[in-house]
Amino acid sequence: MLRNVKDLRGYAIRASDGFIGRVKDFYFDDETWAIRYLVVETGTWLSGRKVLISPIALGHAGWMGRQLPVALTRAQVQRSPYTDTASLATSSRDECHLRSSDTVIGHHIEATDGDVGHVEDLLVDDHTWAIRHLIVNTGNWWGGQRVLIAPHSIKDVNWSEAKICVGLSRQAVKDAPAYTSAAQVDRESEPINSEHYGGLGIRP
Repeated sequence: MLRNVKDLRGYAIRASDGFIGRVKDFYFDDETWAIRYLVVETGTWLSGRKVLISPIALGHAGWMGRQLPVALTRAQVQRSPYTDTASLATSSRDECHLRSSDTVIGHHIEATDGDVGHVEDLLVDDHTWAIRHLIVNTGNWWGGQRVLIAPHSIKDVNWSEAKICVGLSRQAVKDAPAYTSAAQVDRESEPINSEHYGGLGIRP
């Protein structure tokens, strides 16, 4: 299934021996566009410390109850990498290419012939934890329609200017399937979307 990053914020993280905290953010690799860490805010348990937990440690999710179990003990979580701010994603990004999902949401999207809108959310595969699509709000250009753009269509990212350049024309973006919901993408839109961008010479 595909999940919206914004919807995943606030999910409870539970170790094998108790509650750890809640999902605050996600750090992804800006080369592979795969989630590397969940940023978990521990609240009073660890004095508000934020710990980094790899998706590899996640067990079978309780989506209805908004819970993500991890195959870790609370003691192991205490020894996990941590960050008090988003400094890990900024100070070490040159070495490990980590970016915050909170940061990339809001970036402007630039087509080959002009601006097309901004990133409103990210769609993540809850099995592989790869970012499958950027949900782009077209704003004033096209009446706020929402379309899907896959990471493999990205040609360049200017992180300092918060701008993502894609190898698509504005018309190609406009012709893409509209985004309605993550569930709808799973059932119908994703195969169509892959066919659309594949027809433009972009590898799905």
